[in-house]
This record gives sequence, structure tokens and C-alpha cells, in this order.
Amino acid sequence: MSLTAEQQKIADEMCEDLKPITFIQGKAGTGKSYLIKELVNILGIDEILCPTNLAKQVYEKDYNVSARTIHSFFFREFDDIDEGFQNPNEYNQVKNEYFISEIQEKNIIVIDEVSMVRSDLLEMIHKILSTAMGNNLPFGGIKIILVGDLFQLPPVVESDETLKYLKNEYGGVYFFDSHVIQENLSQIKFYELNESVRHKDDSDWVEMLDMLREPPKIKTIIPMLKEINTRVVPPEQIPEGILAITPSNAEANKINKRELDKIQGEEFTSKANFKIKEIGRDEYLEFEYGDKLDNGDSSKYYPVEVPSRFDPFLTYKIGARVMFTGSVMGGAKNGDFGTIIDKRVDVDPRWGEKERILVKLDKKGRTVYVSLRDYSATDYKYEMVYDPIKHTLSRNTPYIQRVKQYPFKLGYAFTI
Repeated sequence: MSLTAEQQKIADEMCEDLKPITFIQGKAGTGKSYLIKELVNILGIDEILCPTNLAKQVYEKDYNVSARTIHSFFFREFDDIDEGFQNPNEYNQVKNEYFISEIQEKNIIVIDEVSMVRSDLLEMIHKILSTAMGNNLPFGGIKIILVGDLFQLPPVVESDETLKYLKNEYGGVYFFDSHVIQENLSQIKFYELNESVRHKDDSDWVEMLDMLREPPKIKTIIPMLKEINTRVVPPEQIPEGILAITPSNAEANKINKRELDKIQGEEFTSKANFKIKEIGRDEYLEFEYGDKLDNGDSSKYYPVEVPSRFDPFLTYKIGARVMFTGSVMGGAKNGDFGTIIDKRVDVDPRWGEKERILVKLDKKGRTVYVSLRDYSATDYKYEMVYDPIKHTLSRNTPYIQRVKQYPFKLGYAFTI
């Protein structure tokens, strides 16, 4: 596979005159990631940073190119890793001396899936890089290549206070609302990829994708919708082995249960276990999902928030398909699929009886032992507070919540 004429033209221009900030826009399937993969060698790109682990894996698995998540690269310097909110105006000194020497070796950094990057996050990246480089240039003088599609996933804004903070301090939530972009518009070079590479032999599919980006004319959309409807089948007619994507948890649960019921054998359940502790207190209150707290403080803790990566009431059988929602020692990673092949209770001389589930991974056929995991010191109940005088966003945490559950879900259906 080689660069298309459109991609080659962009690569040639960037090699000849790479601007301080470059933005490469393109709809799905136009070869943005492939172009970056080629530019790694052509330009000598130092880092490819992505907002999600899934985006990072695209480079590593599909193109054999090293990439990192934004938070893993900047974790020493960011304000808050869990929720990602940043206060760039309070950042004035690099926290880790080693990070300075690491940054000063960088010349070109790519930030992919930039539609998901919030204004405060990009501003913080600029402040960290310029502080480490010891100047006031955009991103410290390191050339930045922004890649993405503004019609795709937007930034996550988790509360009204956060939205107020972003609008008041930056004028909006998107990366282009950041001060470093708004104050350096003349230094930005814009490119757009228009030619579909991934689906070049399926013009109908390309047309359908384009319909999701821009409202089509009625005379165009009606025959297209009729074509899509010919592919619709009732849930009970979904072919074996097909992963279902649905808009609701209720429908996903229904499909998962239907597929689980097809498997002969004993059904097992595992309720999520919670430990919650009010800030300022030493003891934890421990209970299972569905238990009712009968003390006078229960109103402080309900409703308990179950992190999306856990199933609060996991039902499974030997032979069930599962998808991992967290990493497991032995080789399973978040997003890996596998099949449960056994359930056993082992006796550990230190810890006593320990229940474990054996899962055979689709990838390489490796078998991993999965135990109940205790995700500790993870804040799930909190309130964001915006201070317009200090121009800062902070988090008030009424209590800390720990969750113990198997790090996988039934793998037949998921929400979009």
C-alpha cells in the first residue's frame, strides 16, 4: 500500500515547510492514520499521542507504530488523571526533572483524535511543553500535528460546572477554543483528506457515511434508507458470532441473556462488592450491589454509581463469550474477547480459598486466570466546583468508592 496522490501532496508540503501547528482533517476511511504512519519515517515524528487506549492500539496493531495515550505521556504533570480536568493558569513549574530532558529531545508530536481533546487539556499541554522548553512559543516550539474529524466524537464534559468553566475561561469545549490555538491562528496550516481509501470499492457505503455527516436532500435519503432497511433483521435472527451494538443497556442485556440461555449448564452469578468511605472518616462501609443500607447515613451514598466497565450483577456460564473491561495478569487487555472454559476454587496458603475463572482468549488462544479485582482508591462520587475569581476548576469528593468485581462482561451485545 502506498500513499494516494492526495496524501502524497500533503506529505510533500509538510516535508518542505512544516508549520508550528498543522491540522489534518478527514472523514472516516480517508487514511489519516496511514498518512501519519508514513510521516513517522518521512518527518521523523517523535511521539504519537491519543486520547484513548483504543486509538493508540490502532497504530500499534494495524501499523506497527509506537503510540501512547495523552495521559500516560503527561501523567507526571497533569492536574488530575482520573477526570482529566486541567488548570493551565496555575501551572508554572515542571514537577519532574527527568521530564524536562525527555521533552527537550522532541521535535514533532502528533495528537490524534483531536476532536475528543478539550480546550483545557490542549492548553495544559501547551503550558507543560513551553515550561519544559523554557520559552513562550506555541507548545514550546515543538511542532504539533493535530489529526482528526470534527464530525466524530466530541470532548467529554461531565458536569454543568465543568461546562461553565470551559465556556467562561476558553469560550468553548473544543481544542480550537484553547488560547494557544486562538492566539496563533496565523501559524496553523490546514489540510483536508477527502478521498475514501478504506471503502473505495463500496460507493454506497461511503455515501451512507457521508449522510451521517451532513443532512442530505430528501430525494437522496429515501432510497438510501430503503436500502439500509433491507439489511435489518429481527434480534432473534442475528447470525451466530455477530457482535450486536445497541442504543440502550436494556436491549444489550436482553441480547446477552438470550445468548447465555442457549448454553447448557449451571448458571453462576457474581454481585459487585462496594466499599465506601466518607472523606474524613477511617472506616469503610461494605455491602453488595442491591443491598439496602439501613443506617441513617444511607442518603449520602445512594444512588451508588457503578463504573461502566463493571457489570453490577454478572451472570455467566461455562462456554459464555466475554469481553474484558480491564487488564489481567497473563495477557488479557481491555477490549480482548474470549470464552469461559472453567470455574474453580484454588487454595492459597496465604489467602485461603480463591475463586478463579479460566478464560481462553481469542487472541493466540492463550488461557488466563481471572480473579475478583478490587479497584481501590477510585473516586466516583464527586462534585465539580468552578471558581471564576481564581479561574480554576476543582473537585469536591464527598466519599471514596471501591469496587470489587470480575473485569469482564458478557460479550454478545454492547451499547453504542
